[in-house]
Amino acid sequence: MKRGLSCLLCAALAVCILQGCKSWTGAKTHEKLTDRAIAAEIRAKILEAGLPPIRVFVLEGRVTLSGIVPKEEAKERVIALAKSVRGVASVSEDLAIEKLR
Repeated sequence: MKRGLSCLLCAALAVCILQGCKSWTGAKTHEKLTDRAIAAEIRAKILEAGLPPIRVFVLEGRVTLSGIVPKEEAKERVIALAKSVRGVASVSEDLAIEKLR
C-alpha cells in the first residue's frame, strides 16, 4: 500500500514538473511565452535563415535587436523574423550594415 502511494506521489510530482517545463517553453498556444523563450526562438530563426548571429534582448515582449548584418535585405529579414515570433509586442533595432573594405 505504501509503495503504491509513493509511486502515485512520484507520478504526480513528475506531471507537475513537466507541466512547468511545458509552460516555460510556451508549448501551449494559450500561454504567454517568457522573454527568454522569445529571445531563444528569434535567435534560432535567424540562424536557420542563414543570417549572422545578432544580439537579441527581450523585456516584457519588447524586442531589441543589435549587431552587424551584411546588407539591407538581411536587416529587413532579421526584423521580419523577430516580428513573426509569438509573444513579440514590438521590435526596435540598432542593426548596422557591414561596410565593404
